[in-house]
Amino acid sequence: RLRRFVGGRYAPLVESSKVFQVVGIVIFVGCVTLGAVFVKDVGRGMPDRYFVTDSSYVNDFLDDVEEYFDNMVAQEIGILLESPAVGDSEYRQGLGDLVSNLDSRLDAELVDCWLAQGLGSLP
Repeated sequence: RLRRFVGGRYAPLVESSKVFQVVGIVIFVGCVTLGAVFVKDVGRGMPDRYFVTDSSYVNDFLDDVEEYFDNMVAQEIGILLESPAVGDSEYRQGLGDLVSNLDSRLDAELVDCWLAQGLGSLP
């Protein structure tokens, strides 16, 4: 019966009725607008612990992450150097300044920074 209703009544309205189309557009725009207005109220989302069982070894890892980052959300940030001029001392000095500035920030942790390790080994 649903197939007959959709095919016989609903589908022709979508194609031919301007009022039906306008109402559909108004409802769509209204939903998108409400979503845009209230998106700022959406929180972080489900904790990662919801995806593992209580007896999983992953809980130990999540405990370590929470302890290390002091319950902040960890964000991994990568820097892409398209054509690094590591032979240029001024370029290396700029990279060194970048690493030291990042290292001195209280809200950032350099966990595994190959850049800092590599700068010290260059001539």
